[in-house]
Amino acid sequence: MRGAGAVLSVALLGLLLVGAAQGQSAHWPARFRGVITAGNNAGHNLRLRLFAASSRTAGANNLSYHGGPVMHSDANYSVYWEPSGYSTSASYKTVIDGYFANVGAASGATSNDYSVATQYYDNGGSIAYQASFGKRIVDSTPYPASGCTSTGGQPCLTDAQMQSELSTLISHQGLPQGTGTIYYIFTPPNVATCFDGTGTDCSSGGAHFDYCAYHSSLGSGSGTTLYAVMPYAGVSGCDSGQHPNGDPADATLNVTSHENIEAITDPLGTAWYDSSGQEIGDKCAWNFGSPLGGSSGAEYNEQISSGNYYLQQEWSNASSGCVQRLGSSSGGGGGGGAPVAAFTYSASGRRVRFSASGSSDTGATITRYSWSFGDGSSGTGVGPTHTYRNTASYTVKLTVTDSAGKTASVSKTITS
Repeated sequence: MRGAGAVLSVALLGLLLVGAAQGQSAHWPARFRGVITAGNNAGHNLRLRLFAASSRTAGANNLSYHGGPVMHSDANYSVYWEPSGYSTSASYKTVIDGYFANVGAASGATSNDYSVATQYYDNGGSIAYQASFGKRIVDSTPYPASGCTSTGGQPCLTDAQMQSELSTLISHQGLPQGTGTIYYIFTPPNVATCFDGTGTDCSSGGAHFDYCAYHSSLGSGSGTTLYAVMPYAGVSGCDSGQHPNGDPADATLNVTSHENIEAITDPLGTAWYDSSGQEIGDKCAWNFGSPLGGSSGAEYNEQISSGNYYLQQEWSNASSGCVQRLGSSSGGGGGGGAPVAAFTYSASGRRVRFSASGSSDTGATITRYSWSFGDGSSGTGVGPTHTYRNTASYTVKLTVTDSAGKTASVSKTITS
């Protein structure tokens, strides 16, 4: 939904069968946007609304900015709702929490998929890859009476029930709110979730299996709460089949990264999505690019701080395609090329926003963006904002450096 009330910005994830899925549309309620399903889910008549994740589409289908906020930093809280009789293993929680810690430790790096988000911005400037792990919360509150119907008689929780429980936790524990914090509600095996009591859109175990995870928000202003519902993903239709950490948590982490990066770029459903409502992760769901290592069934394609993970790629407007990291080409390849520096800018009075997201490198990864603003000051980063003291013309120079130590520069004369 774009407008008043809670926003449900949904990424419905299933294993992608491109040939069968392309061109088929689902009739989701108007408040649901960015919906992707697909299926090797035998016995489920999944409604499909897909983009072929492996395709490279024209720039006209890039993400567009719609005026809303992004997350300039993100504190990630894991909430394990596990009353008596329902649980995940200690290792499951450790792998997930370790992932959030590693994503935070790698803040500012251009070597993983989180760096792709830094080419996007809002009216306050560009996204900074600045993440942290808040803490683990284990919630033993009994589940309420099922608000939806499951296929096997297990508990079935609606989005409204998720919101209610999270709001109670935040109130009782004095937890932070706002668009710099997001809560991931992880549910254990044999617990189903559905958007509402109709049971038409559900996770595995629900009356109609459509999704693996989604992100949403409730409240407004300083009382905004961002959250993601993360059902157990170690099931057919939600598991990539690669487990570099040897744990079912690997399946859940793939959809976690999808929801995390979508929330960063479109937390309220009012920022970055394409003409069909697809967000940064939707456009590349189940597209993993090239592995970096590992053995069959345990491959990894991302090294984030001390962890190895198998995560989908993210959409880059600069590449008009799915990439594994900032500066990599569509498809996540690599070779022996050189960097190319490029930038655009937009001025509002003496305040100028720059973007180097169009810079590229065919053989390595761009690791540094250095700016000379032409007035004696300098800056770094892919999307800095600079305010000039006087209205005049200035020659701005961008220098990019890649992981192989190669550099490239470009200069432009701008008027502020």
